Amino acid sequence: MFIKGCTWTYATNYAEYEGLLFEGNVTLVSKVNSGRIKCNTFMKYSIMKKTGLVFLVEDDIDDQGLFLDALLEIDKDIQLVTAANGVEAVKKLASDIQLPPDFIFMDLNMPLMTGIQCLRELKKIPALAKIPVVIYSTSSYSKDMEEAKIAGAFDYIIKPFSFPELCEKIRKVLDPV
Repeated sequence: MFIKGCTWTYATNYAEYEGLLFEGNVTLVSKVNSGRIKCNTFMKYSIMKKTGLVFLVEDDIDDQGLFLDALLEIDKDIQLVTAANGVEAVKKLASDIQLPPDFIFMDLNMPLMTGIQCLRELKKIPALAKIPVVIYSTSSYSKDMEEAKIAGAFDYIIKPFSFPELCEKIRKVLDPV
């Protein structure tokens, strides 16, 4: 489980390595002379993915602002990058593969390229294919939901009417534990 040469951050309640948080009663991890990493004890730990970068594809500027407010409510350290349509999203994501987002949230109905078309294009790019894409739409049609699932969507969120509900839906995607 421990890799030679890796570094751990020490804290009272957690240790972090490559975006994974080990939470609970975590004790210190230390290197020994041979270069191996020795862990004194891990008790009752859970592993959670630490989300740092979210990419939002949304043509409505008000919805972009509301989404950003919800992310900041959930975790002030999460960064948001946006694109106003699918064409812009594919360009931005394909050109900056070195820093891929942890999640992509995408509107369904947009100009130039629909969310489903954009999703299909992103799934063709090997470096982006495994990033979870969440369709974020006002559409509650089962046909749209099924088409998104077939195209490879990780989840489908119907845009809620209230801010607290929006925060809760996003939180469940980012931290499903």
